[in-house]
Amino acid sequence: ASFCTRLSLFFIKRHKPILIYFARGFYFNDSQNIISWLFSYLIEVLLLFKTHTILSQSIEDIKKMKFFLNIFKIKFFWVGNGVDSKFFYTPLSKKKDYIHFVTTCRITPGKGLEDLLVVFNSLIKKHSNIKLTVIGGAVSNSDKIYLANLLNKKSIFKEKTYIEITGIISDVTNKLRQCNYYIHPSYREGVPKSLLEAMSVGLVVLASNIRGAREIIINEKNGFLYKVKNKRELYNQMEK
Repeated sequence: ASFCTRLSLFFIKRHKPILIYFARGFYFNDSQNIISWLFSYLIEVLLLFKTHTILSQSIEDIKKMKFFLNIFKIKFFWVGNGVDSKFFYTPLSKKKDYIHFVTTCRITPGKGLEDLLVVFNSLIKKHSNIKLTVIGGAVSNSDKIYLANLLNKKSIFKEKTYIEITGIISDVTNKLRQCNYYIHPSYREGVPKSLLEAMSVGLVVLASNIRGAREIIINEKNGFLYKVKNKRELYNQMEK
């Protein structure tokens, strides 16, 4: 939507619209190879010609675009991200006889769910006192197809008694409070609100080292980071 809107401004001749672009995340991201990354970066540079002000959730994006933002004299502000403290707050700790991992996401490619399920199934072989909850569901038809294929893959979804997929729910806060550790295995993000929500509830968080996540987490200070798509490192961190 942002791409189409900004591109359309190149063809408006009669008026001079002022465009303020609120960027959850620019098109270039950690999951791309160098060619697609450069192509995405050049698209963002091109679209700057019709942009007057940028509000970015990611400070890393601002730094990577700052050279061209200054050349084109575009106003830019880092606005970050946050959660509503009325709904997300640290609960009283409760002792449990099992370890409960959780993640929150739309069930769609690129969220790293397959990595998480593979690693969790490996952990089950060694530790029987663990559970995994996936808070979220399929939104589009392609998401539903992806979810169906995911459930049919016995190699990554064989321990169903230890895994729960909630579907789309409204009471995320209380679901998070039932858990101990939050896993964020996504391949790309802006500045993930779900990670902030988990931290606000008081969970220990482990996330892939991607844009947005590494802006929130200082490794081994307020959470843990692992190399994106690296299942071995994810396994070791979850076991730790």
